[in-house]
Amino acid sequence: MIVVGLAAGRVNGVDFKGSHFEREIVLWGVHWYVAYPISYRQLEEMMEERGVEVDHSSLNRWVLKYTVDFLLAAKRDRKAAVRFPRKAIGQNGVPTKITIDKSGANTAAIASYNLEQERSTLTGGVRCSHRLRIFR
Repeated sequence: MIVVGLAAGRVNGVDFKGSHFEREIVLWGVHWYVAYPISYRQLEEMMEERGVEVDHSSLNRWVLKYTVDFLLAAKRDRKAAVRFPRKAIGQNGVPTKITIDKSGANTAAIASYNLEQERSTLTGGVRCSHRLRIFR
């Protein structure tokens, strides 16, 4: 199974009103869970060591509420990987950052998207300015 995360730069548009914790703490927990292979209970312990007392069920709710897009596919193939950026960008706009694993299909999908953007030039030969950058 493949999991590809796309972090669109829309954190400022997310509503944290009524949240018991500050925005930075919520995003800190969500980032750690998405970026590293860690359980909610392990993350709860890590945050407690840093002075933040939060329950693992709260962390689960944050991840479900504040993660943007994920594609789950049975096979790790180029076709599924190419489909994801198009769908996610169509729904959420161009991201500021994409985090993927080292799969060749994912890297090929990002390269394919960037090549399409280079080929689709505006009038006057000016290229589109949104190339996707890969972070690992």
